[in-house]
Amino acid sequence: MKTGAVIAAAGISSRMGDFKPMVQLGSISIIHRQIHTLKQGDVDPIVIVTGYRAEELEKHVAKLGVICVKNEDYESTQMLDSAKIGFSYIADKCGRCFFMPVDVPLFTANTLDLLMEQQGCAVVPVTDGEEGHPILLSVDVLKKVIKYSGGGSLADAVESCCGHRTRVNVEDPGILHDVDTEEDFSMLVAFHNEQMFRPSISLRLCREEVFFGSGTAQLLTLLKNTGSVLTACKEMNISYSKAWKMINSAEKELGFPIVDRKHGGREGGGTMLTPSGEDVLSRFYAMEKEAKDDVQRLFQKYFGDIV
Repeated sequence: MKTGAVIAAAGISSRMGDFKPMVQLGSISIIHRQIHTLKQGDVDPIVIVTGYRAEELEKHVAKLGVICVKNEDYESTQMLDSAKIGFSYIADKCGRCFFMPVDVPLFTANTLDLLMEQQGCAVVPVTDGEEGHPILLSVDVLKKVIKYSGGGSLADAVESCCGHRTRVNVEDPGILHDVDTEEDFSMLVAFHNEQMFRPSISLRLCREEVFFGSGTAQLLTLLKNTGSVLTACKEMNISYSKAWKMINSAEKELGFPIVDRKHGGREGGGTMLTPSGEDVLSRFYAMEKEAKDDVQRLFQKYFGDIV
C-alpha cells in the first residue's frame, strides 16, 4: 500500500518570531528535516501546504522531490483547512497518508515504520502517554475529512470521521517536540544532533552526462497524473522550459520518446507518457527502492553498532 504525507506549513510564525519551516535545525532547515525523514521511510508523494511566504518556501524545497499546494486564505483559516487542501490533492494518489504540522520535525523513521505496520483508519504515535505527530490516516478518512463541515480542529474532524484511533507506543520524544518558543528550539537542536546519522543515496542514469534522476522521475509522475506539463511545473516550482529540457534530454539519451505530445484539436491539448516512458519510470522507481534497501542493509552492517 502506497503511503503519502501532507505537511501543513501555511501559517504565520507569530510565536517563534521567525519563519518556522526555514529555521535552521543544525545544518538543515526544519522542513528539510521532515522531508528527509519521510523519504527514509519511503513515503511518497510528499505534499506541502504553503501559504505565508509561499514563494520563498517553495523555492526552498524545490529540489527535494515534493509537491507544493497553496492555501490562499492562510491568514483567515485554520490547520484543518490546510489539511483539507493537502488531502484533496493526495487522496487519489495513495492508500493512506501521514499528516503533520511543520513545527513537529523530529519524529524518527523508525516511528514511521511502526505506524505503517498498523492497519487502523487513524494511527497515532504515543510517548509517555501523550499523543503526538505524525498521524497516519486511511484514504477513506481523508475523503471524509475533506467533506467534514463540523467545527473544531483536525483532531475533532478525524474523531468524527473515524471514531477509533489506534494508539501506538513509540520511544520517540520527537513526536511531541514543537517549535513555538526559543526554549523549545534549543531542546530541538540538542535532540536533532543525536538523530541525524543515516545513509543517503541518490540514483541517476547517465551516459556521458546525467540525463535521468529523481527530478525527471517526479516530473514524469506528475505528468502522468495531470496530463499537463504546465501543471507539473507549477507543482514542482520549475520553469516550463526547464521541464521540456529535462524531457528532451532523457529522450535523446534513451533513443525513444517518453511522452506523447498532443496539441490543440477538438478535445484540447495535453501531454501523456508513452508506454515506453511508463516502463522507464517504473524501472527507475523499482531500481531506486532496491538500491535504498541495499544501502540501508549495508549501513546497518557497517555502522549499526554506533547508531
